Amino acid sequence: MPLISIIVPVFNAQDTLQLTINSVLNQTFKDFECILVNDCSNDNSKQILDMITHKDKRFYLINNEKNIGVTSSRNIGISKVKGKFICFLDSDDIWRPDFLDSHLKFRDKNPNLAITYSPYHVFYKRKSIIYGYKVIPPNRVDSKNIFYKNFIPLLTVMLDIEIIGEFAFPQ
Repeated sequence: MPLISIIVPVFNAQDTLQLTINSVLNQTFKDFECILVNDCSNDNSKQILDMITHKDKRFYLINNEKNIGVTSSRNIGISKVKGKFICFLDSDDIWRPDFLDSHLKFRDKNPNLAITYSPYHVFYKRKSIIYGYKVIPPNRVDSKNIFYKNFIPLLTVMLDIEIIGEFAFPQ
């Protein structure tokens, strides 16, 4: 049984999907499963997904019968996880190679946390120039600061299912 389950919803992501998959493949921590949920893509995403799932058995493909959206696709992925921890990665996002390792090392020192999150970089393009900046969330997110800004994008999160229990995103 894998320690970490990664859920990647996919819809028409042929331009970014391989980079996303590569960022999972390049993780220094290797004991994971990656649940790919294809939400009826009509570009070449399905072919890319088929290729990766045939090459690496840690990747598992679910093809939705109809387009149901990202939230429902994530919930389908959640219903299939086998890991103790869950992470989410959208098909146009990437992780640093030490993303999973750094969360696990932090959890070794803080085993009772239901959720961990990390700093992240935001990139955007303006007139063919790519800009970026690093976002460092506060050490503690609570009711005093969460109403100011959502400091925790889903791609930076690791959830401990043994603490949280079963859950699904509201639809």
